[in-house]
Amino acid sequence: MADVDREILEQVLAGSIEPLVIVRTDQPDWPIVLANPAFFAIGGEDVVGQPFADVIEATGGRELALDVSESVRSGEAASFPVETGSREYLLALRPLLTAEDSTPRFYAAFLRSSVSSASGSSAETQQALLKAKRRIRDLSRDDPATGLLNAQAFNDVFAHDWAVATREKSRLSLVTFTLEEFDAYVDV
Repeated sequence: MADVDREILEQVLAGSIEPLVIVRTDQPDWPIVLANPAFFAIGGEDVVGQPFADVIEATGGRELALDVSESVRSGEAASFPVETGSREYLLALRPLLTAEDSTPRFYAAFLRSSVSSASGSSAETQQALLKAKRRIRDLSRDDPATGLLNAQAFNDVFAHDWAVATREKSRLSLVTFTLEEFDAYVDV
């Protein structure tokens, strides 16, 4: 099969009703290299060239951006429920590989309407499974004694904030403290 011309690919994407972006993962900040008009309606027309994690954070929140970043780093396909505005979507991530690639250099991210992505009870089951997965992840990030985020969650948030500060050439502060009488705190 012959290589598809970029202009042809852009026409195909422009005709899609699903919001879709193509992300370049072998460059710093994972810039969005292509977006279709359906995505512009959700993420804005200036998303091309923007860091993927920033666009996802603005669209679906910080937790979603962390989940998406983790999936892209692992090189796996994944799906996440997203609520933006008054609509519910399923964000699907798919690595795009060529025969020469051992790791994906590009990812496709598209939003499927949770109503149209599956029918009836199948859609409800898929949403329930995704919400359960999120709840399990949240429980694994919480310290059972204090209800605060645990060390792994701290490391995830810190790594994300460090990357943002580095990219924006801004400062990042970390405040530490010691909690006296920890047992009394746990009792309360």
